[in-house]
Amino acid sequence: MKNFIYTIALLSIFLMSCSKEVETEVIEVPSLRASEIFNEDSVFSYINKYKDNYSEISNSFYAKAESMRDVNEKKAIHYYMRAISLYPTADAYRRLGMYLLEREQYHEASEALGMLCQKKYISTPAGSINDFIFEAPDEEVFYSYFISSYLDNKFLNEYIIYEGRENGINIDNIKDRFLKDTRVTLDHNSHDFKDMMLAFMNDDEIEAFKNSDEVFNDFISSIKDSADVFDIDEKGVRKFSYSSDENYEERVHFSSFYSLFLKEKIEQPDSWFDFNLLKTFKINDSVRAVLYSIDTSELACPKDMRHISFRLATYGKDRQIIDSKIVAVQSGEMLKTLKYEKDKFNIKEFKRSWRKAYDKSDFDNEVIKTEMISESQFKVRSDGKIENFTSGPDNRTPVAEQVPVAADSAI
Repeated sequence: MKNFIYTIALLSIFLMSCSKEVETEVIEVPSLRASEIFNEDSVFSYINKYKDNYSEISNSFYAKAESMRDVNEKKAIHYYMRAISLYPTADAYRRLGMYLLEREQYHEASEALGMLCQKKYISTPAGSINDFIFEAPDEEVFYSYFISSYLDNKFLNEYIIYEGRENGINIDNIKDRFLKDTRVTLDHNSHDFKDMMLAFMNDDEIEAFKNSDEVFNDFISSIKDSADVFDIDEKGVRKFSYSSDENYEERVHFSSFYSLFLKEKIEQPDSWFDFNLLKTFKINDSVRAVLYSIDTSELACPKDMRHISFRLATYGKDRQIIDSKIVAVQSGEMLKTLKYEKDKFNIKEFKRSWRKAYDKSDFDNEVIKTEMISESQFKVRSDGKIENFTSGPDNRTPVAEQVPVAADSAI
């Protein structure tokens, strides 16, 4: 065997020495850089300049890529990208994106398929246009882009769904495929899943859904404290849990609709305010009570200067408010505390005197005296109505009912 190989080698050398001199001509072929194949302006400019001039060379790289698919993943991807760099087409990006998705390279797959599924702002001699670089994607390509983005981030991007709907993709089909996709693990009872399903709804569906029994039940179940015996004293009335925007995600959540069941939002639909849902408990099988607080304080004000009101609201089985009352409040000179037990409660009203004239924007001030001025007793009746049964001449509606909601407060 060794002798045979040696003979062949000698013969090859002899033939090469007897042949005519071979001349090699090197031709430079312009191509996109690897960093440019995902840049819409670069791709658009290259297509318009070179059209299909180098499609044959591009096809040779496709052939190499196909031969390497199951042999060498790194080389296959390299050849696919070389093919695109010489002749970028919708099919070229689709082949690359589908291969990357198949190889579980989700970030790279969404980047490649995004070139087909996202409208781009493209610079042209006539000015910037917002359009697809190639033709609009079909459902198969769009779903591949959608699922690769989800699997990459473990997060459902609402804007992808919005763009798909705007561009004629049947989002109901996308939703059905997503729920059946074996690559996706979802807890159908979780809040994340419920929030995710909202992303598939259009504006009309959201409008019809947000005041539904499902949202109201979620509103109630989100309140974990069910104690019907509690106090809100002078220290408790200034407490408020402020939401953090550090991990804020610009998307719709079930909790986005909770404020729709609060009296302030019902009366002033365009108002925005920060609120805490504090307690919920049954008065009976037909009436449920909810205690919540609303903050209209100046930003970063001292605790004594916070403007916080606590409202007790009763709801019937139709989700409507039967009755409500401000039961505790801290606001300027006004202070009210609460003692609640079962279906009865006691409100004490105080006047706070300040070192100088009170101004909610002037933090250089302090309370110098607090005096109790009245005490009232109330009862929540079996029909949900709140009844004042204070004896004596001071049987009056607390002034705290007139505490305004600041329209410019953050939600």
